Amino acid sequence: MHRIYLNSGLGDETYVPKFVFEPKFEPKLESSMDEARHGMFSAVESLLSKTKIDPDRIDSLIITCGSFSPVPSLSSLVVNRLKLKPTIKAYNLNGMGCSSGVLAIDMASKLLKSSKQIGYALVVIIETISSSWYFGENRSMLVTNCIFRIGCAAALITNDPSRRRFAKMELVDSLRTHHGADDRSYRAAFQEEDEKGTLGISLNKEL
Repeated sequence: MHRIYLNSGLGDETYVPKFVFEPKFEPKLESSMDEARHGMFSAVESLLSKTKIDPDRIDSLIITCGSFSPVPSLSSLVVNRLKLKPTIKAYNLNGMGCSSGVLAIDMASKLLKSSKQIGYALVVIIETISSSWYFGENRSMLVTNCIFRIGCAAALITNDPSRRRFAKMELVDSLRTHHGADDRSYRAAFQEEDEKGTLGISLNKEL
């Protein structure tokens, strides 16, 4: 595991859950919730502060997380935190891996293009690792402990022409493909139990 970590390219300024440094070394639901809340709230509030967009102007909210899907949903946490309007269209994308952030941007773009009104879509890409930390000895599953860390990013997408000069980027076009019909692609990142019954996520070279 140490060699895998050294080859991962991660530095000393990445973040892991608190439980990793605690004597019991036992993840709890609250650990994942802390990761999600801290990551999402800080990223979103920083974004809104920089763009000077009032939360009431947000029409759509799309949140994606690869391995954590609590109840209430992550989007509900953000709606409650920002007190977003009752007409907000909120979506959660879960279990879709590293590409889900790109999918969320594509979805936000299509929502805005299909609307006849000027609107704003908030996209939040969050990853927590407490819920997927692996405690076994299977090499293909240990890789996730070594290369995945806590992280979050937020982006505001709009079709408002008056905001063009303030935008960092323009999404001109997007193309989506899905290789889930191929068994090798389907199992590229696969949650399962190892030979000793320990739950983890195995990664293969098709990833």
